[in-house]
Amino acid sequence: MGIFGPYVQKINYKDLTQKADNYRNNGQVDLALGTYLAIEKSAGLDKKTDSQAYATLMAGVAATLAVKDFNSSYYQYASGSFRKAFYFYKITNGNVGKGVVCREAGNLALNVKEFDQAREAFDQSIHILEIEESFAQLGLSIIRKATLEAHFNKSMALDLFERGITTLKKEPTAGVNLAEALYEKAVFLFKDSSLPEAEEVIKTSQSWFEAKHSGKEYLYDQTRVYGLLYVIYWVNGRKDDMSRFWRLFGQGLAKMDVLVAQIVKNEVDEMVKLIQVKINSLI
Repeated sequence: MGIFGPYVQKINYKDLTQKADNYRNNGQVDLALGTYLAIEKSAGLDKKTDSQAYATLMAGVAATLAVKDFNSSYYQYASGSFRKAFYFYKITNGNVGKGVVCREAGNLALNVKEFDQAREAFDQSIHILEIEESFAQLGLSIIRKATLEAHFNKSMALDLFERGITTLKKEPTAGVNLAEALYEKAVFLFKDSSLPEAEEVIKTSQSWFEAKHSGKEYLYDQTRVYGLLYVIYWVNGRKDDMSRFWRLFGQGLAKMDVLVAQIVKNEVDEMVKLIQVKINSLI
C-alpha cells in the first residue's frame, strides 16, 4: 500500500527532501511538486511541522519556475503554497523561514511584473532576516531586491548587488545562494553593456555550479549560466565558445519540463534582442 494507505509507511525525510530539491533544481517542476506534496502530507501525519513548512515553501519555489503570467495554474499553486508555508513557520516560530517565504513571494510577484508587491515583500524579508542575522538568506533577499530595482534605478541596483554579495560572503555555507547572486549580477552587468565584467562574474558562478556538491544537482541554474555565456560569446564573436555553450544550453533545456525550458529560453532570447536593438541604434 502507499504511504497514505491503511498503515503509514515511515519515510526518510532527508533522502526524500533531497530528491525533491534535485527535481526542483533541475527544472523538473511537476516531479518536484508531487514529491514535496508527499513530504508535506506525511510530515503532517507525523507532526513534523518543520518538514511540512519546508516542503510547502519549496513547492512554491518550484512552481514559480513555471510561472509565465497571472493566469498560470502554477501561479495559483505557488501563491497558495507561500501562504501555507508562512502559517507553518508561525507555528514553529521559524522567523528565518518567514523571511524566506516573503522573499519567494516577492520573486513570484516579480515574475509577473507586480513591482510594488515584489518590493514590499523583499523589504519585509530583509527586515526579518536582518533581525535574525541569517546572512545566507539575507544576502539573497538583497540580491532579489537588486534585480527588481534594476528595472528602475541602475545605481541603486548595483549598490544592492554589492551589499548582497558582501552579506553572502559572511556565511561560508552560502555557496549556492552566492552562485545565484553572481549570476543575477552578471545578467545586470551584461544588460548594462559591461561585458568584460559580466564574463568575469559569471565564470565564478559557472565554477560553483559545475562542481560536485554531495549528491545535490543544479541543472536549472547551470543551464541559465550557459545561456548567458552563449550570449556573451556571441556578442564577442568567439564562435567556438559560442557554439560550445549553445550546445550545453540546449542539453540542459532538454532535461527540464517543457514550460520551464521555454521560460529559460525566452530569457536568453530577450538578451539577444536587447543587443540587437543596441546595435541597430548605432547604425
